[in-house]
Amino acid sequence: MSPKAKESDSVTRAREKLKKQFEDEAKLITSDALNEVQDRIYRWIERHSRERINLREKNIEQYTLFDTNEHSAKTASKFIDRLRGQIKREITRAPEDISSLRGRIKKVKNE
Repeated sequence: MSPKAKESDSVTRAREKLKKQFEDEAKLITSDALNEVQDRIYRWIERHSRERINLREKNIEQYTLFDTNEHSAKTASKFIDRLRGQIKREITRAPEDISSLRGRIKKVKNE
């Protein structure tokens, strides 16, 4: 079994620099700092509570995005529908249309 090579000076300096950064960050994590962040989060939630949707009052099925994770929900935007159709057409192009990719594609999955 061969011995390990000695670390270079630049690797040693980088290791020490990272160790010092970790130690400095660990000093910043105190219970007072955590409580301050917790208070900020609570204030943000309270400030934005008017924008929240109360799902207990709504029919949650109208907000579903997938039906058993197979088909995406209907979109209200014509732009998104056109974009989805364009992407679907590009994916299902004939193999001769993608001759520029020949050699780079190892396996084509047909759906």
